[in-house]
Amino acid sequence: MNNKIVGSIPNYLSELPLMVLDLDNNNFSGQIPSSLWNLSTLMEFSASNNHLEGSLPMEIGNAVILQRLVLSNNRLIGTIPKEIGSLLSLSVFNLNGNMLEGNIPSELGDCISLTTLDLGNNQLNGSIPEKLVKLSQLQCLVLSHNNLSGSIPAKESSYFRQLTVPDLSFVQHIGVLDLSHNQLSGTIPDELGNCVMVVDLLLSNNLLSGSIP
Repeated sequence: MNNKIVGSIPNYLSELPLMVLDLDNNNFSGQIPSSLWNLSTLMEFSASNNHLEGSLPMEIGNAVILQRLVLSNNRLIGTIPKEIGSLLSLSVFNLNGNMLEGNIPSELGDCISLTTLDLGNNQLNGSIPEKLVKLSQLQCLVLSHNNLSGSIPAKESSYFRQLTVPDLSFVQHIGVLDLSHNQLSGTIPDELGNCVMVVDLLLSNNLLSGSIP
């Protein structure tokens, strides 16, 4: 990390027994090798602030012990594959600052270990999946600066309720709920008043109406 390495991510890395792969703050370009997701030992993969391109493949669902995936500030396109729901150990998922489009897959709600979900600054559309509000360990949810519509889901919500999480070192920003700069409509749900861990609640630049609960 923190070098000026150029070129693509080498394919041979998928043949090494890597547990942590940190390529942050370089000049890597091209696509992430699909074979990398087949690494049975990989627990953390971070390659933020590069020039990576292409889309996330369905093979991402093979990285079943992955706990931390940070690919923010790249040039990733396409949709988030539904296979992401197979990553039950995933705690941090950060794709902020790419060019992703399409809906947020409801399968993300199957990632029961999520503490941080940051999909801000993309081109995502559709509604916020109801299943996300049932992620009991979620402490940071950033969906700002997209084209999301519909209402803010809160039915039977359990996120932002837990005062402690298994590993706080994985939580990037404790208590952040940022849904600003979208096209969300309807009222602010009363259930948000029960989110005891929310420190920063950002709902500006939407189409919300009604009163503050």
